[in-house]
Amino acid sequence: MDEVSIRSLSGLHMAYEVKNLLSASPLFLALLRTVRVWVSARSLGSYVQGFPSSAAWTVLALYVCKQAMGDPLEGMKAPGNCICKYDDRGPEDSQTENHCNHSLTCLVHSFFGLFASWPWPKPVIIDPQRYSSEMSEMCWDSESNPHDLMPIITPVFPYINAAYTVRRVTRQIVLDELKRGRDIVRSVASGEKNWNELFQQYDLRYEYRHYIFITFKAVSQNELNVVGGLIDANIRVFLQELENVESITSTRAALVPVIANENDAADYQRVWVVGMAIEPGPRLPDGTRARKRVDVTACWDSFIHTLSQKDPSTNFKAKLTHEYRKRRG
Repeated sequence: MDEVSIRSLSGLHMAYEVKNLLSASPLFLALLRTVRVWVSARSLGSYVQGFPSSAAWTVLALYVCKQAMGDPLEGMKAPGNCICKYDDRGPEDSQTENHCNHSLTCLVHSFFGLFASWPWPKPVIIDPQRYSSEMSEMCWDSESNPHDLMPIITPVFPYINAAYTVRRVTRQIVLDELKRGRDIVRSVASGEKNWNELFQQYDLRYEYRHYIFITFKAVSQNELNVVGGLIDANIRVFLQELENVESITSTRAALVPVIANENDAADYQRVWVVGMAIEPGPRLPDGTRARKRVDVTACWDSFIHTLSQKDPSTNFKAKLTHEYRKRRG
């Protein structure tokens, strides 16, 4: 079987691995659903923007459940980490031969606690990798991928990093969210908070004060889908350019819902908002901060150049515009 065929079947092999775990760990599916709802609510699911892929989050849930099938769970070895109350297990769970009596609450807490303190870039590997020497070039290893910041390795051949797009800023965002989740679950277990806070919808507008609104205007639905998709797939190029600017410490992008007006002009446009965290200027004698000018012209020009190389037929300079805005307060 050639390399293309092997890689195309890796998703199927992954599905079989998940299916096998479902019978051995009854709470796996509930944990995975919890993680996916959390990922969606906190806007952590876009691998094209540099976050772990859906497969990566599945691997992390698999890792927690496989560790839980032995006692104690790795993430619960520290005193006080196990917060099981056995109040969210059904009768069928307690009667399952391979179930180690961890509650769903405890598994969720372990998920957040374990990976919030994981010594990245140490890879998350569920089982020892098994392959012949001839196949080694297809598989992930740390020596060949020294720049991977958050390696989460799929448990089936070919073993690949399902979080290869993660960069420095997005890794920190994920770690901050994992720590937030860990603290909330602890508070839920103690009765101080409820689960709604864990799944609170993330809103970029409350996180940043500086924004760049990017607007793409197409002439047809087909152009919006094709060229808009190209921009979507490369938006992290612009984010990386911004993060290379000395005063910009963090960026994050999101699509803005566009509502068509009466003449339907908005039907063929797509808008992104890019939030930027900018270091404040030096403090003045009166206690205020000096205004700091940050020029992102070179970043924008580089982004346009990248898009133009991938689609020379589109005039990105005319169709793609950007506007800076600042939130007051």
